[in-house]
Amino acid sequence: MPTKNQISPRPGTRAGSPSQAADVEEHASDGRQRPETSAGIPKERRREPRWAASGEVWLWPEGSEGLEIRGRLVDLSAHGFRVAHTCRTLKTGARVRFRHAGGQGVACVVWNRIVVEGVESGFLLL
Repeated sequence: MPTKNQISPRPGTRAGSPSQAADVEEHASDGRQRPETSAGIPKERRREPRWAASGEVWLWPEGSEGLEIRGRLVDLSAHGFRVAHTCRTLKTGARVRFRHAGGQGVACVVWNRIVVEGVESGFLLL
Protein backbone atom coordinates (compact mmCIF):
# COMPACT_ATOMS: atom_id res chain seq x y z
CA MET A 1 0.00 0.00 0.00
CA PRO A 2 1.45 3.41 -0.96
CA THR A 3 2.43 5.83 1.79
CA LYS A 4 0.98 9.33 1.71
CA ASN A 5 3.92 10.59 -0.37
CA GLN A 6 3.88 7.80 -2.95
CA ILE A 7 1.94 8.18 -6.16
CA SER A 8 0.74 5.16 -8.07
CA PRO A 9 0.21 5.88 -11.77
CA ARG A 10 -2.96 4.65 -13.33
CA PRO A 11 -2.45 1.39 -15.23
CA GLY A 12 -2.51 1.77 -18.99
CA THR A 13 -1.53 5.45 -19.01
CA ARG A 14 1.76 6.86 -20.23
CA ALA A 15 3.25 10.25 -20.95
CA GLY A 16 3.49 11.48 -24.54
CA SER A 17 6.13 10.58 -27.09
CA PRO A 18 9.83 11.29 -26.43
CA SER A 19 9.62 14.41 -28.57
CA GLN A 20 6.80 15.74 -26.39
CA ALA A 21 8.55 14.68 -23.20
CA ALA A 22 11.73 16.53 -24.22
CA ASP A 23 9.64 19.71 -24.30
CA VAL A 24 9.18 19.56 -20.54
CA GLU A 25 12.65 20.64 -19.53
CA GLU A 26 14.81 22.52 -22.01
CA HIS A 27 17.69 23.28 -19.64
CA ALA A 28 19.50 21.35 -16.93
CA SER A 29 18.74 22.43 -13.37
CA ASP A 30 22.03 24.36 -13.22
CA GLY A 31 21.04 26.45 -16.27
CA ARG A 32 23.25 24.67 -18.82
CA GLN A 33 21.57 23.84 -22.12
CA ARG A 34 20.64 20.18 -22.48
CA PRO A 35 22.72 17.97 -24.80
CA GLU A 36 21.25 17.60 -28.27
CA THR A 37 20.97 14.66 -30.60
CA SER A 38 22.42 14.78 -34.11
CA ALA A 39 19.03 16.07 -35.34
CA GLY A 40 19.27 19.08 -32.99
CA ILE A 41 16.48 17.75 -30.73
CA PRO A 42 17.21 17.85 -26.98
CA LYS A 43 18.23 14.41 -25.74
CA GLU A 44 15.82 12.80 -23.29
CA ARG A 45 17.50 12.64 -19.87
CA ARG A 46 14.68 11.48 -17.63
CA ARG A 47 15.52 8.61 -15.33
CA GLU A 48 12.02 7.25 -14.93
CA PRO A 49 8.86 7.08 -17.03
CA ARG A 50 6.03 9.60 -16.81
CA TRP A 51 2.33 8.77 -16.93
CA ALA A 52 -0.29 11.18 -18.23
CA ALA A 53 -2.54 12.39 -15.44
CA SER A 54 -5.37 14.82 -14.92
CA GLY A 55 -7.39 16.32 -12.13
CA GLU A 56 -7.24 19.19 -9.72
CA VAL A 57 -4.21 19.84 -7.47
CA TRP A 58 -3.97 21.98 -4.36
CA LEU A 59 -0.59 23.37 -3.27
CA TRP A 60 0.24 25.16 -0.01
CA PRO A 61 3.76 26.66 -0.02
CA GLU A 62 5.55 26.54 3.35
CA GLY A 63 5.98 29.98 4.90
CA SER A 64 3.17 31.49 2.83
CA GLU A 65 0.32 31.50 5.32
CA GLY A 66 -3.05 31.50 3.65
CA LEU A 67 -1.73 31.02 0.10
CA GLU A 68 -3.44 28.18 -1.72
CA ILE A 69 -2.47 27.45 -5.31
CA ARG A 70 -4.94 25.49 -7.40
CA GLY A 71 -3.71 23.79 -10.53
CA ARG A 72 -4.15 20.91 -12.95
CA LEU A 73 -2.15 17.69 -12.74
CA VAL A 74 -0.27 17.06 -16.01
CA ASP A 75 1.78 13.93 -15.36
CA LEU A 76 3.17 11.65 -12.65
CA SER A 77 6.32 9.63 -12.07
CA ALA A 78 7.41 7.37 -9.24
CA HIS A 79 9.10 10.30 -7.46
CA GLY A 80 7.27 13.41 -8.59
CA PHE A 81 4.62 15.15 -10.65
CA ARG A 82 4.02 18.15 -12.93
CA VAL A 83 1.33 20.78 -12.37
CA ALA A 84 -0.05 23.53 -14.63
CA HIS A 85 -1.10 26.60 -12.62
CA THR A 86 -1.07 30.42 -12.73
CA CYS A 87 1.09 31.35 -9.70
CA ARG A 88 4.23 33.09 -11.01
CA THR A 89 5.59 33.66 -7.48
CA LEU A 90 6.21 29.95 -6.73
CA LYS A 91 10.01 29.67 -6.59
CA THR A 92 12.34 26.77 -7.39
CA GLY A 93 13.39 25.09 -4.14
CA ALA A 94 10.16 25.96 -2.32
CA ARG A 95 8.61 23.20 -0.24
CA VAL A 96 4.86 22.71 -0.61
CA ARG A 97 2.18 20.56 0.91
CA PHE A 98 0.07 19.08 -1.89
CA ARG A 99 -3.11 17.13 -2.46
CA HIS A 100 -4.48 15.53 -5.61
CA ALA A 101 -6.44 12.39 -6.48
CA GLY A 102 -3.23 10.30 -6.57
CA GLY A 103 -2.00 11.27 -3.13
CA GLN A 104 -0.96 13.96 -0.70
CA GLY A 105 2.21 14.91 1.11
CA VAL A 106 5.19 17.26 0.85
CA ALA A 107 7.19 18.06 -2.29
CA CYS A 108 9.86 20.48 -3.50
CA VAL A 109 9.64 22.66 -6.61
CA VAL A 110 12.41 21.44 -8.94
CA TRP A 111 11.70 23.63 -11.96
CA ASN A 112 9.24 26.22 -13.30
CA ARG A 113 8.47 27.05 -16.89
CA ILE A 114 6.38 29.97 -18.13
CA VAL A 115 3.94 28.86 -20.84
CA VAL A 116 1.15 30.61 -22.73
CA GLU A 117 -1.48 29.24 -20.33
CA GLY A 118 0.47 30.30 -17.18
CA VAL A 119 3.14 28.24 -15.40
CA GLU A 120 4.17 24.58 -15.31
CA SER A 121 6.13 23.34 -12.30
CA GLY A 122 7.88 20.05 -11.65
CA PHE A 123 7.83 18.64 -8.12
CA LEU A 124 9.98 16.06 -6.35
CA LEU A 125 8.31 14.09 -3.57
CA LEU A 126 9.98 14.46 -0.17
